[in-house]
Amino acid sequence: MTRARDLADSADKDIAGTLTLDDLTVDGGANLNGLVDVLSTTDISGTDVYDEMLRLDNTSGRGAGSGIGISFFQGTNERGRISSEYDDAGQGLHFYSRQDGQGLRERLAVTGRGDISFYEDTGTTPKFHWSAADEALGIGTSSLASYVVQDLVIANTGNNVGITIQSDTTGMGKIHFADGTTGSELYRGVVRYQHSTDTMDFWTGGAPKMTIDSTGVDITGTLTSDGLTVDGDAEISSTAPVLFFMETDTTDLNIRAVLSSGKFYLQSLSDDKATVKSRLRIDNATGDISFYEDTGSSPKFFWDASAESLGIGTSSPTAYGNSQTTLVIEDDGNPAIALSDTGQTRDWFIVALGDGLGIRYADGGGSGSASNITESAFFKNNGSVGIGTSSPIYAADIKTSGTNNGQLRVGGGSTSATGLLLEQTNSGTTSANIQNSYYATSASAALSIKSGYTTFHTGTSGSEAMRIDSSGNLLVGKTAAGIANAGSEFSSTGRAFFTFDNGGPLQLNRLNGNGDIIELHKDGVEVGSIGTPFTGELYIEAAGANSSGLLFTSGNSIQPRKNSAADDGNITIGASGNRFKDLYLSGGVYLGGTGSANKLDDYEEGTWTPATYGASTATISSVEGLYTKIGNMVYASFTFNVDTNSDSAHLRIRGLPLTVGSSQAARGGVIIGYQNSGTACVGNGVNSTTRFSFFTISGSDVLFSTFSNKILRGVYVYSV
Repeated sequence: MTRARDLADSADKDIAGTLTLDDLTVDGGANLNGLVDVLSTTDISGTDVYDEMLRLDNTSGRGAGSGIGISFFQGTNERGRISSEYDDAGQGLHFYSRQDGQGLRERLAVTGRGDISFYEDTGTTPKFHWSAADEALGIGTSSLASYVVQDLVIANTGNNVGITIQSDTTGMGKIHFADGTTGSELYRGVVRYQHSTDTMDFWTGGAPKMTIDSTGVDITGTLTSDGLTVDGDAEISSTAPVLFFMETDTTDLNIRAVLSSGKFYLQSLSDDKATVKSRLRIDNATGDISFYEDTGSSPKFFWDASAESLGIGTSSPTAYGNSQTTLVIEDDGNPAIALSDTGQTRDWFIVALGDGLGIRYADGGGSGSASNITESAFFKNNGSVGIGTSSPIYAADIKTSGTNNGQLRVGGGSTSATGLLLEQTNSGTTSANIQNSYYATSASAALSIKSGYTTFHTGTSGSEAMRIDSSGNLLVGKTAAGIANAGSEFSSTGRAFFTFDNGGPLQLNRLNGNGDIIELHKDGVEVGSIGTPFTGELYIEAAGANSSGLLFTSGNSIQPRKNSAADDGNITIGASGNRFKDLYLSGGVYLGGTGSANKLDDYEEGTWTPATYGASTATISSVEGLYTKIGNMVYASFTFNVDTNSDSAHLRIRGLPLTVGSSQAARGGVIIGYQNSGTACVGNGVNSTTRFSFFTISGSDVLFSTFSNKILRGVYVYSV
């Protein structure tokens, strides 16, 4: 046996066998390999004795991080630990375990103030927590102070959280709400589920109030709800079932629905439910429907289902219609039907007026009578119809009291159908219109008869197309007479005026055959005509004996006509006292015959300027030249002074107005009309040039010096 004094030193002791001690204090770590029996010990004061206590003491003091515990090893691997650790609540007790392949993980913690926490699988977060101070239990959370009711909190940040109460198939699961420990105090409120009947009950005040089973919900007492949605059928069962609609923001304006004796009623109801006024009654047996007057005592709007008749003011509509389907409105003074359009300020009324039936447009009467009445139509008992009047004189009498009224339309059955519209207006000038009433197509037309004139209208907009003015003039396409105004005008005096903007104002067309297109008459006798003898040709000619005319052919010619036929050699252009002024031709004139020798194709007059040609020093002055060309002959007259010179060059002149022809005959000759001295001379031209030369009578060249300080005047005649 090992004695205690043998252990009284600081060296490690390895004891083989059994060590029996009255008390054991381990100051530091202790490794126990084997079984340790603890028989008894005392507490720190030595006064209280506890059986089988193992005391571990850390003499290093208390504070954060200080603690003492027991570790459990298997070989060299620590498998578990129980430790006393100091934390913010005092000295706590913590339990750890190890999972294979993992480190130590905390499983249970008991704080110094008595809180108890169980940790989830990772050992990091408490998920089952008892708060000793709050006397509250949290499942899934240790933050109980975050909740309003803390006694039991079940929290899960995932999708599913709840409590399961399991009973057998004949058992019952319950939750009781108690306010005492005796009698019904134990079950003032109950939620229970009976498995044998699959029924859930809800109790309040110690009694069941609502039961839910496979058929639905059964409520005992009154259900008060801000709203109610019934998905399916709702049933109220009683000998006289009643449904109340109580409006809380008004006074005595409630509704009661009642089914009694086979009749369904809707009734007005006071807040105390003492005053009842019927508003609607449906007889389930007959199908009759009654609407009541303001007191709720007498039906005044009645539908007789079997007779298919409607009574207003009476509950016996069949008495008026010989049992026919009938609408009866009964009143002792002008019964009426009002038709009201909420978008309009006035209403329509169909009114019985003694000797007729009126249709009126008026301001609603409200509590009084209708006012501002417009009499739209009146059907008198003698068969007369008044529109705009209640006193028709004729079978159909239309009266206007304003602008664009008094219309009568006769036509198709729809708004888009074509019809005839008769209209009388008074918009400053009295107007009566007859028109096609459908303006949606270009085929529409209207005739408007106004004070002093009549107009015709066509097209979708009803634009004026023609009028007859106060003078009897017919105007087409214009509204005022006058040749300056575009359009056609047929005067009452027999004249016609046609004006067209940027185009021909008159177009005439003859069909089938040639002949006159326009025939002109004087005092009933034809005096001329315009027509066509062939396609593409036009004649203008007078009528009567020895009448003349012109034919405008398609062959680029204007030919004479006489007595409505072609003519040759009988028509004269102009007369001795009626001459034409000028004649402009781009070709020639055939004179005395029609052959090419008779054609004069050119005539020309002008001036030209003679100039020297080939002179060395000689010059000429006082130069003038005129010419006349008739056909191909040129007559070129000249005059010039040969200035003083001693030039021995041949006297030659250039500058002719036209080129000399190429033949010898074309060269012509010079005729000297005047020379004040010098040798007599003649001359001729040079082919294909614009010059000529002077020669003596014997054919020698005449020199410039021969006519020094002399004048020459003459004519050179040649052909081109």
